[in-house]
Amino acid sequence: MTQRTVAKTVGILALLMMATLLWTGCAAALSRTNPALPPGFQDAQLPPGEVDAYLYLSQGTPIGIPTERFVKAEEIDESIKRTFVIPHVLEVSGLSLWTGSSLDSFAGAVKFPDDKTAEMVQQLMSTRRDVRRTVSWRESMTLNLVSGSGEWAGGMESSLRANQGSQFKAAVPVAWDLLHLMPEAPQGKPVAAGFVHVNDALMNFLASKAGLNVSGIGQAFGAANVSDIAFIAYADKPLTVPEQIGPSYFKEAGLGGIFVAQSTYPGFVLSFFLGSFADRVGLEKGPTIKGQEVLVKEIDGTYLMIATLGNTFFVALAPTREKAEALLTSALASHVKG
Repeated sequence: MTQRTVAKTVGILALLMMATLLWTGCAAALSRTNPALPPGFQDAQLPPGEVDAYLYLSQGTPIGIPTERFVKAEEIDESIKRTFVIPHVLEVSGLSLWTGSSLDSFAGAVKFPDDKTAEMVQQLMSTRRDVRRTVSWRESMTLNLVSGSGEWAGGMESSLRANQGSQFKAAVPVAWDLLHLMPEAPQGKPVAAGFVHVNDALMNFLASKAGLNVSGIGQAFGAANVSDIAFIAYADKPLTVPEQIGPSYFKEAGLGGIFVAQSTYPGFVLSFFLGSFADRVGLEKGPTIKGQEVLVKEIDGTYLMIATLGNTFFVALAPTREKAEALLTSALASHVKG
């Protein structure tokens, strides 16, 4: 073995040891938390099968949702109008929504305060002129629905009708662990939680439903070797869902969110990657929070802030820069002293 070979071998071993130390140090810095979660989240059931995104919404008090989000006024049959007094806004106790990797199918379960309201909405849904084929049926106060066709929609319908499911902890253990890096004392009341599997097209589609353009963010997470992102949304006051959701609604409701994801890359590689990738997605240097460098991007009137601790991303999204900073501060507080 030549002197050059020995030196090269020693150098490689030193780099591996340093990487191991950095990896271990970064992993040990994160503390498992007891996060504030929306009421009923831990007991909610997820159907078996491929679920690439999940949203659970509950605030402990009824949530107002426009009736036209279920069925258009012109589609309502006259016989239903004679049977029920149909309000412009329906009160919902909570809801769960699931989707697979396809953008043309989804499933959900909507819980109403009483059987009569659930029965009325089920009859309203039966009058929909829906080209995507939405199937709905009632179980007591809960209305189940599956929209779309094909294997995924068929599997979801079978699972829901058979009451097959498991709690989030068992169904999505990776996302469950990510949720347990979230703040215990957040800014605002937790009103929604869930996860999304990193898929650029799916993430862009879901964000567009909220009136946001996050083009490139999904690709960035994918390139960073992130597989799942967990999230919790927080509100400053009780929610009422409008007919159209956009940045102005987030500001009016004081609605923001924290997202957590972990890369398979060690922390020092992730920091290098993030620094080199920031310009491509429009991230700029932001404030220092809890001693951590933060990147920021304005998206359609909302603010995105990103910080990393080791191999973990902490992301805050809020209608104002101040709220985004407050959310990110609460997220980092459990893991960074001072």
